[in-house]
Amino acid sequence: MMLASGLSYAAADVPFQHEASVSYGSNTDDFGDGSWNLGYRFYASPVSQEQQPYALSGFLAQTSNLGAGYTTVDDADLDAYHLDGQYVFGNKWFLQAGYDKVEFGSDFASFDTHAYSLGGGYYFNDHSAAFASYSRRESDSNQAISGVSVDSYGLGIRSFIKMQSTAGVDLQLNLNHSRFNSRYFDASNSTLNLNADWYLTRAWSIGGHYSIDEDGYDNYGLQTAYWLRLSDNISLTFALAKTIEPDGDGMFANMGLNGRF
Repeated sequence: MMLASGLSYAAADVPFQHEASVSYGSNTDDFGDGSWNLGYRFYASPVSQEQQPYALSGFLAQTSNLGAGYTTVDDADLDAYHLDGQYVFGNKWFLQAGYDKVEFGSDFASFDTHAYSLGGGYYFNDHSAAFASYSRRESDSNQAISGVSVDSYGLGIRSFIKMQSTAGVDLQLNLNHSRFNSRYFDASNSTLNLNADWYLTRAWSIGGHYSIDEDGYDNYGLQTAYWLRLSDNISLTFALAKTIEPDGDGMFANMGLNGRF
């Protein structure tokens, strides 16, 4: 009885406005050479986490928010910083903006990368959004090849389809076009990306991803994730992903601790 009572208490789904996380991700073949990731997000309105997958609570809330993140890879001497925000109007149109910075240094090379992004879209029902985006990334290096810039344009749609016997399916489709510019070359490429995650429960999903570029090069794989609730506010998160094409050793694994308050 005490155990059952404790599990019942742990499953209480209270609304939240603050979300913080720490996670570690790496390839299972060399798990010690991974990355640590820190994240925080503030939502302007309380976010419900009832009757929907825990991992999708933020997307389904359709409310304004601000986020920040930091990633470090010790073995690669790499640090990455991220800021983003979204403002949602009363009529469900929204605007987004973001900034990313990557710092890399070693005995042989170093570079800094800055990226700026703008976007917007529309929530056309309680579970779906269509959006467009633009980003520009600029890199400076101490090597001969420096001053590289990339302009990217994107169109996308995302929809969560509720189901009777399971929680539902999260579908994402986007088309990206990128233009690369430097003192030595100019190039462009377009890529179509598809992702589907089937939530068998509100905590557990299995899915797959596929992408193909304009030259016919494609890659695809499978993934699964689980959200383990420990209390009203704390959860453990687990994820595994396997790339099938191109074939590679091991799988990507991620383990994290999530707090919602």
